[in-house]
Amino acid sequence: MLIETQGETIRESTSKGHFSPLVVWISAIICIFASHCASAAPHYYTQEALDASDDVTAWRFSFEDDYFAPINNEDDNYSFGFSATQAGKGARESFFTLAPAVNWFDSWWGFKPDATDESISIGFFGLTPDNKTTKAPVDDDRPYASLVYWSSSQFRVSDSQREAIFSGFTIGILGLPIGGTIQNGIHDVINNGRVKGWGNQISHGGEPTFKYSLHWQQNFMPLSDLVEIKQSLGGSAGYLTQASWSLSMRIGKLATTWWSDHPELDLYGESSGFSAPTKGVEEVYFSAGFQFNGRLYNALVQGQFRDSAVTYNFDETRHFIASAWMAFTMSFKSGIRIRYFAQTQSSEFKSGVANRTFYWAGLSFTQAFK
Repeated sequence: MLIETQGETIRESTSKGHFSPLVVWISAIICIFASHCASAAPHYYTQEALDASDDVTAWRFSFEDDYFAPINNEDDNYSFGFSATQAGKGARESFFTLAPAVNWFDSWWGFKPDATDESISIGFFGLTPDNKTTKAPVDDDRPYASLVYWSSSQFRVSDSQREAIFSGFTIGILGLPIGGTIQNGIHDVINNGRVKGWGNQISHGGEPTFKYSLHWQQNFMPLSDLVEIKQSLGGSAGYLTQASWSLSMRIGKLATTWWSDHPELDLYGESSGFSAPTKGVEEVYFSAGFQFNGRLYNALVQGQFRDSAVTYNFDETRHFIASAWMAFTMSFKSGIRIRYFAQTQSSEFKSGVANRTFYWAGLSFTQAFK
């Protein structure tokens, strides 16, 4: 709730929990696996398999909504998202790539334009407060926010195949009306109430933004051919400015490279891309991980240059944020891949109704072509 004190408005905390138990148990499981990695034999991908993937183009379509989450699916916080991603040969040869921009930023760190994998994504996502029935600004909850984006990402893999560098560049527009149009269209279909507050979203009417990301990833020696564990260290600058470290694993029947999928690099609904899977292989695996972020700036909460009806300043937001995720993936010889994933994140706010852990989940469908 809001408290008036000597003319000042204070956001009072109405939430007790900030850290999901999911983070704790996933962290424990992965750390137990990681503690045994030093004695395991290394796993390598043959050059023949890597060369075969060079001729593959893949498309992935992802749908995300907190309705898909197994718990607390209340249609608030991260409410919905969609992305379409092209990876592999088609992305490398595409006229619509942002790879020149990625390579320009990468050159600051001494990297050459010699990426192993590339991908291109377009998408949008929206975030909403809990109270969506009023047109008035909701001052003590998360601001409405949406982003329509276009991004390119690429991986550089070391000769030992134990380390990789991810880099990506995103351009987008905050505050377009498409967020409210899409959400209300979905609500009309499922006979849910209309969302009335999109006129109060961050940068309402539209404002350009960007983000550059760079992450170093390392694949630990696997316990067996059924288990892979990796860590990621990096950060981003732009509409989301932060540093992060994550630990994740895949366990099951694995047939793709360890750097082929990287949900730990996805931010809200923005896809970080993926590596094109080789057609004609089958795999079934469970994956899980956790991440710790040190966050300096979030335009989706704090706004940019344009005035917004509801924003939070630096002192009102949390700067250390934890998240965890799990997923189940199946790939078929036809080149089809299906994945379900669920994710949780600790609160980004220090007080008010916004001060709560939130959850979301999604489905993705991939088709590889050769």
